[in-house]
Amino acid sequence: MDAAENGHRRPGLQDAGRTRRHVGRLVERRRSAAKSLTAVLIGANIEKGAAISPATPVYRTMDAAQAPGLDPRKHAMTLEHLLTMSSGFACDDRDPQAPGNEDVMQDQQAQPDWYRYALDLPMASAPGEQTVYCSTAPNLAGGVLAKVTGERLEDGIDRLIARPLQFGPYALDLVVAIYAGNYSDKLMYDAQERYTPAYILPAIR
Repeated sequence: MDAAENGHRRPGLQDAGRTRRHVGRLVERRRSAAKSLTAVLIGANIEKGAAISPATPVYRTMDAAQAPGLDPRKHAMTLEHLLTMSSGFACDDRDPQAPGNEDVMQDQQAQPDWYRYALDLPMASAPGEQTVYCSTAPNLAGGVLAKVTGERLEDGIDRLIARPLQFGPYALDLVVAIYAGNYSDKLMYDAQERYTPAYILPAIR
């Protein structure tokens, strides 16, 4: 997928899936950066007045609340549960048998829509009852944000994070972005250097 899709190019943005070098620098893979950037992007949208909050209901927002046979515990799931990895989904990334395990989700072929795949997962507990490391949950949080705002996640990152923080050249895995929202699995090193201090320092002052 080309970064200039739909006739516009965001300055500095490269497709990390295809671009291995840019301005003489090697694109470095940053695992799990999407989890942090999802929370930052949601917060930035809230600050700009988007109709989303930690209390936003997941299934109603994703038009899935009326699904036949829906586990009643899913009605209580909010955006906060996704961001804090306390969704209750059977998605423990430490358990290779969990249906919501990141590798299981990405390797399966039956459901290419990873948001739908997550919504269909069985529950292991009630939302908020326990916390497990689960990449699927913050990934779905990105889907909730995109549903509310109508903006593609990579466009939101560029508008609310990359440009204000002056990332300069940076890379996103745009193919993954379109289908899963796990858009920031690859960040160019320069961008990470700018992003990390800006994100952490205000919290420790």
